[in-house]
Amino acid sequence: MKHENETFTDTVDLDGNEFIKCSFNKCTIVYSGGEPPLLTECSFGNVRFEFQGPAKNTVAFLKSMASPDSGLQKVVRDTFPALGAH
Repeated sequence: MKHENETFTDTVDLDGNEFIKCSFNKCTIVYSGGEPPLLTECSFGNVRFEFQGPAKNTVAFLKSMASPDSGLQKVVRDTFPALGAH
């Protein structure tokens, strides 16, 4: 579904949606691992991301890879260089 120039203040499901020039304020943004959303020129204020289903499992796996005890920090940095750029 395409959303343009809308303001969201509740729970928003990202999967498979397109957001153009939308504002997300004081809301929970949910991604469940489905089709990636398209976000263009959007603004975010006081939002919380929630990952569910396969997306939650992927985030947990990435966190475990990045932990100091895993021995995979270099792999994570090399695979996702933008994460270490800031």
